[in-house]
Amino acid sequence: MRKHSKTPGKILVVDDNPTVLKLLGTLLAEEGMGVTLAASVPEARAALAAERGAFDLVLSDISMPGETGFDLLQWIKQDGSPYRDLPVLLTTAQLPEAENRIKGLAMGAVDYVVRPIELSELVLRAIHAIEHFQRVRSLERSLQDSENLAMVGRLLAASHHEIKNLALLVHTSAEQTIKRFGGVGDSQAQTCLAALAQSTELLTDVARSVSTLLTPEGAVCRPFDLTVLVQDVTRLVEPQVRPCWIDAREASAIWAAGHPVRAKQILINLLLNAADAIRELDPEDGGRITVTVESDGESRKVVVKDNGIGFEKSQRSDFKAFATTKKLRGGQGLGLWLCSKLAQNMGGSLTLSSDGVRQGATAVLTLPASAAADDLDIEKYLRELD
Repeated sequence: MRKHSKTPGKILVVDDNPTVLKLLGTLLAEEGMGVTLAASVPEARAALAAERGAFDLVLSDISMPGETGFDLLQWIKQDGSPYRDLPVLLTTAQLPEAENRIKGLAMGAVDYVVRPIELSELVLRAIHAIEHFQRVRSLERSLQDSENLAMVGRLLAASHHEIKNLALLVHTSAEQTIKRFGGVGDSQAQTCLAALAQSTELLTDVARSVSTLLTPEGAVCRPFDLTVLVQDVTRLVEPQVRPCWIDAREASAIWAAGHPVRAKQILINLLLNAADAIRELDPEDGGRITVTVESDGESRKVVVKDNGIGFEKSQRSDFKAFATTKKLRGGQGLGLWLCSKLAQNMGGSLTLSSDGVRQGATAVLTLPASAAADDLDIEKYLRELD
């Protein structure tokens, strides 16, 4: 096995089998890792408390007498835990494998390894997890060194995230147009063309507004019909979320105050995230995303519910940049962070909740209420917003 070429990491190995524990410790130490061994969950908690902030990874067996690896993972990831960002790699020979894998990943594990497995492969997985965590942590520290550089980096990364999503929608819409185009009078072709035009408009707006993407000055708020916006966006993303089914509940006009292009960006992200969560669970009864628009006193809400994998109730979504439970599965932790910032800059908010693993998730975009544009003195309205 290759020698560890990166900055040596420190790993906490938890396993009640003394032979496995000693062998893993030896193999990891030979790779240049700093290794601490724990034969139980209480020993692991004590080691974490004694060397707070020193570890780069926890490698834990699931099946142990008394408290299990799931108990340790829940304790590490609980709200307010100082170890919340610490990656955890779970190992087990326990069945049912699929159910436990989904449970572990939904609780926040970065990887899940089923034994029997070559211990050398397990060591390599642990090393790769540490290297990835160190890169992410190094990036976070670099961004924190200078607020200006941090904002530039986040803006560029966030814009790339948005452009990638919107470019994919443009491509999908273009493909649909080619397949469906059957003449000027073809209504399906016209729908695809309209979707293509909307995607292009959004893509152009994001690319043009990198420097003002997160500032209120970059996008003047105005009244818009939230119901119409939801209908437009659901039609736009339907080809991309298939085979998931979007149920956009019909509603009368509901006027909100904000920036419609920014609101579309948020809703596109929420629908694509919901589709990803559904694909990860692959429910037997099919994927369902329900979108409703609600009027609640001085606010307006778009509620997006899915029947995807969900997450533990204790996992609070605080939308920190680069905070994600999918660091080793392609997640950058930027999409919802950006959406939350955009919502705040329109005077609104974004929340995400779940009733538990396999229970789906609910995202709520809240915006200030508004009267219809025709009923407003626009100049007076804009002065009041300022």
